[in-house]
Amino acid sequence: MKKIITLKANDSVFEHSEKPKELKSLLNEIEFQAEEIGLGSLDNPQPKSRYKKGMQYKIIIKRNGKEIDFDFTESINSTWGDGRTFQSKENYFMIQRPIYQVRDLLYSVLACSRMDYYMEMSFPEFCSEFGYEEFNSDGMKWNEKTKALYHKCVTQSLLLKEIFSEDEIEYLPN
Repeated sequence: MKKIITLKANDSVFEHSEKPKELKSLLNEIEFQAEEIGLGSLDNPQPKSRYKKGMQYKIIIKRNGKEIDFDFTESINSTWGDGRTFQSKENYFMIQRPIYQVRDLLYSVLACSRMDYYMEMSFPEFCSEFGYEEFNSDGMKWNEKTKALYHKCVTQSLLLKEIFSEDEIEYLPN
């Protein structure tokens, strides 16, 4: 059974916005949902320890009859807390995280969306900016994994532009 969470704004969303009034008005027009997928990682190969993975979601945004969705991974700290022992991490994951998840997930999604909106760079610029290898180890062709990630980022930017105008994206938290 799918676990879908409706995301609602809290004070942290507005505290980190340069235009909180405008953001509040904008968020009244948009519906945000998160479908929990499970623990995962963008790393390749996947980490063996579950404590090195973040909770992954399919984020669904609806506005004015348009709907977009994209994958989103919580930070490791948001997933496991800052506990130092296995027991403290498991306690956070099972008891505290469900409370914070609903409270803080929208802030994380909005802050990342603001950054992802401006994905207007070439593949070589992307590699340089984010520290990815542009070419395979033989140096003869594009690194296919990096190229696929680049295309996902460009697609994400285009999807966000279907929901937010350039003025509106500036209302989102930093």
